[in-house]
Parts: sequence; structure tokens; C-alpha cells
Amino acid sequence: IRTLGGKRGLALLLLSHSRAVILTVLVVGAAIRILSLKNRSGKALIVSLVSAFVLGTTLIATAPILAEVGPIKSMIDRTDRVDPTAGRIDVMQVAAEEWTRTLFSTLFGYGYRNGIFVDNAVFSYGTETGIIGLSLYAAFMLAVLVSSIRIYYVARDRTTERLAMLTIVLGLAVIVRGLAERSHAFQLSDLVSNAFVFSAGLLFASRFAKRQAPAPPAEPVLAEPEGITPVLQPTR
Repeated sequence: IRTLGGKRGLALLLLSHSRAVILTVLVVGAAIRILSLKNRSGKALIVSLVSAFVLGTTLIATAPILAEVGPIKSMIDRTDRVDPTAGRIDVMQVAAEEWTRTLFSTLFGYGYRNGIFVDNAVFSYGTETGIIGLSLYAAFMLAVLVSSIRIYYVARDRTTERLAMLTIVLGLAVIVRGLAERSHAFQLSDLVSNAFVFSAGLLFASRFAKRQAPAPPAEPVLAEPEGITPVLQPTR
């Protein structure tokens, strides 16, 4: 994230020519900014809103100039085509027809490596596992994100807070990328998906370990012997 926030990160984003990657980084950056306002004062919130407004206004004002930059111009040209999704909509329609062809395929899909390749996580997961598998996957992602957000806002130590933020950010990245790519949280060949599952497992395991840890023993209180009056020393 720090790398993407600098000049090198901006150059890498432009060179990628990927609208999905840029959208993912924008969503992730906005999420990080919102989460970082956890313990900020009202003044800091106002400053953040003003900064976002100034940045947005600057981008709008310089849009004609930015549109002539090579990588940006290439992405705009692809978006202005008759089919800005580069054929993804047509493939999704075919995948939807195959997915709902029979009751069994609608509920359970066709399994992995079924010959249907679509650049969308919903239709890809649906054709593979059906409505049942897709519903379980959506419930899993929702549960992980909601639990991570709760842990983030109640965390008392910096390590747990950062781990929860990392899990939230990676989860959002997996979801946004899945809109235009065949990627999901359980894809073993995807580094972002692997990092998300690993960070989520580490976060929940650490929380479970802290709950199961025994409480420290209370210090014994020594009672004063009966019949003995404590002597108060005069203060000097």
C-alpha cells in the first residue's frame, strides 16, 4: 500500500493498463483512509473531507490534460467502444445460460474445470458450485469482513488493529477484482487471495487464543492481625 501511494506506484498503475486494478486500488485506498479515521477528532474528519474535495476538483479540472496521457488514453478508448467490457458481457450471458440449463446445474453447478471460463467471480463460482456454493461463499466473505470490522474498532493493541485492517483491505480487493477477473478467495494461484485467507485465519486465531488464555492470578491481600493498631508515622 505504501508503494502504491507514491510516484512509483502511480507509474505502475498506469503501466498496467488495467481498469480493474486501478478501481481496486481506489477502493482499497478509500477504505484505508476511512478506517484510519477511527481515533481521529472532528477536526481531522473535516480536514480529510476538504482534502478529498480538493483532490476530486483538481482531477476534474485537469481531466482534459490527463486524457491525453498514453496509458489513460488507451483505457478511455477501450471504455468508449461499443462493448467496453471487452466481450465479458457476452461470456457472462453464455455462462448464465449454461448455469441455469437444468435444476441440478443451477443448484450445484458443473464442478471445477468445467470448460466454462468467464472473467467474473460470481458467474465463475456459480457455474462451478451452483447457487448453493455461491451462497456459502458470499456468506463466508460477509462474515469475515463484518467480524474483521468489529475486531478493528474494538482492538486495544496496535498489532490486532493492523491485522484487522489488512484483512478488510484484502477482502475488498478480492471482491472488486472479482468483478472483472476470474478470481475468488479460495483461488490457490492468486497471491492476493492467499494473503486474504492467511491474514483472516491469523486474525481469528489470535482472537481465539486471547479469549482462551487464563486470566492472571490476583495478588493476595494480606489482612492485618487483630488487636494491633497500625502506628502512623508523622510527616516531615
